[in-house]
Amino acid sequence: MSICTLPEDCFYEIFKHVSKDDTKTLYNCLLVNRFLCRLIIPILYKDPFSAVNDLKQNYCLIRIYLSCLDEIEKDYLQQNSIEILEDSIPLFDYAKYLEKFTDLTLPIECWLIYQLGNLNEDLVYLEYNDYINQLDRKKHLILQKILFHLFLRKMKNCKELIINSKLFDESFCNLYLFKKNSSNYINLSFLNLIITKKDLNDSKEGLLYDIISIITKNCFNIKDLKITFFSYLNSNILKNSINELIQNQENLNNIHLINPNFFSCDVNRIIDSKMNTLNSINITNSIHSINHETFEVISNCKNLERLEFNNCRGLTYRNSKILLKSSLKLKELILHNNGKINLFDLSLIRRLGNNLINLSIDQISYVSLRIISRHCFNLKILKIVLSTNRNMPFNSYQYFKIMKIEQLTIYYQHNLLLDDHILKILAENLPDTLYSFTIEKKFSNSLFTFLNNNYNCITPIGLNNFLINCRVNLINLNLDFYLKNILLEKILVHVKKKKSLKYLGIRSCSFWLGNDEYGNQLLNEIKENGVEIITIKNSDLLLRE
Repeated sequence: MSICTLPEDCFYEIFKHVSKDDTKTLYNCLLVNRFLCRLIIPILYKDPFSAVNDLKQNYCLIRIYLSCLDEIEKDYLQQNSIEILEDSIPLFDYAKYLEKFTDLTLPIECWLIYQLGNLNEDLVYLEYNDYINQLDRKKHLILQKILFHLFLRKMKNCKELIINSKLFDESFCNLYLFKKNSSNYINLSFLNLIITKKDLNDSKEGLLYDIISIITKNCFNIKDLKITFFSYLNSNILKNSINELIQNQENLNNIHLINPNFFSCDVNRIIDSKMNTLNSINITNSIHSINHETFEVISNCKNLERLEFNNCRGLTYRNSKILLKSSLKLKELILHNNGKINLFDLSLIRRLGNNLINLSIDQISYVSLRIISRHCFNLKILKIVLSTNRNMPFNSYQYFKIMKIEQLTIYYQHNLLLDDHILKILAENLPDTLYSFTIEKKFSNSLFTFLNNNYNCITPIGLNNFLINCRVNLINLNLDFYLKNILLEKILVHVKKKKSLKYLGIRSCSFWLGNDEYGNQLLNEIKENGVEIITIKNSDLLLRE
């Protein structure tokens, strides 16, 4: 049967359903002939940045998109002393296929590193440390601006969009650009607004209002809305624009407000207006926006399944009583960095425990573990900040054993470096139901911070203590930090001995920026023992059953 016997639409549907993690298969298919190449390229370039894992791949992606610039955009780069290679005309208009506009900070850093660096024939970066401080932050911002303009101009079916006020440049961003491409945002489902007052002069502020207005008039199915304010901006125009944007969304499911105090943002009004559709509320960095009325409107969200407070004030036992009297049946509760919250978390866990599937808290203690073990009978995922403080004596760990959790995440802090005994005690008390264990960083750090840090979050002795004493047969082991080879050695010994591990999630290894034959050898041996290596990105840990 000829390869073109099937209609083109059928081939497209087949390739569209290939896993987004299996880009290698798609890439191999596009090399078969021009017909398949033309079908697969739009699929590969819907969300290409989520599929890349290293410096070289990020560099190549940015290079591809820079080849798609028009003459105005190229002139702008030249005016700002940024030279790009005069590659041949690209085979495809890659930018128009993009559906998810993501944060380009890391990819652009990779491109700049390669522009500065000493590269071998395989484009592997060599003397990395010599070039860290040479990166030009002004050029970095210019590249972000120009790619922002390129994607706004070219994207035909935008589903996820980040609008950052620092990326507006009056020399090529204008109302005509937004209006001309307004139909490109009809299918927008995720919008992230990042607004900083210092980035906004009068004209840029007008551009911000224009694009919010255009999205408001053309997009009615935004499901996820994230708004971040980095400085106080007392603007009734902006406040009304955002309120109108929210009101126009028919099925707003998730809302995430960061620094709402800077905006004098009426959190209560926003939540109340969408009480019938919201199933997730996340409030971060709120000093005085959380009050009695806030909990009243939250308690009226009948479809609410997920509630998160991070670095907020006002989470008191008195306010928690409002939620305790409600009919809420939360499945996820996340409470972090909220200071001493006066039994707010414990009372909620008691009241909501039987419905909770996912619980993440940092106020962990002997009492909280006991309450979780006695009230959270359906809990599958538990994420905690492991600590050596006096509220967590070693006999507290016995409560893990009687839980029925399947996934346990430990957010690491420096204390895991100071006491190798913690992970040993934990390993001895893991529940029989557990199949996935994760050590994840508590706070996000830049790529440069990690790669210049000589320490991992745990010592080789600490990891060895955990692996040797682990009483369950783990299927998933996720280590969300940059591994040194000495830690890979411990993992390889565990894999050969236990023979249960199927997936190893790692952020990267010591050879990430160069050629490390021993590191590659260790990884290959782990793979030869039936373990799939998963690269963790942006703390999106991949869990497999």
